[in-house]
Amino acid sequence: MTEYVDKSVIFKVNFDFYYIRYMKKFLKKAWEGWKKIAHRIGRFQTMLLLSLFYFLVIAPLGSLFRLFGWDPLETKGFKSGKQSSW
Repeated sequence: MTEYVDKSVIFKVNFDFYYIRYMKKFLKKAWEGWKKIAHRIGRFQTMLLLSLFYFLVIAPLGSLFRLFGWDPLETKGFKSGKQSSW
């Protein structure tokens, strides 16, 4: 006796394999495109955050240090002729 094989099951399995293969290609292209977009967004965000940090933290501190004459490296002493400690 021969067993009855439902042709719709074979079609379904075959369709699933083709669907998976084409979806892999589509998702790979979509992933590559997303990586390019995300890289651009990341570069912009990095530049924005670093610029904000510089202008909101570093520059005002530098201005305050100059205003109050704080020189932790004592670089002004060497300009005025002070001898090196080496």
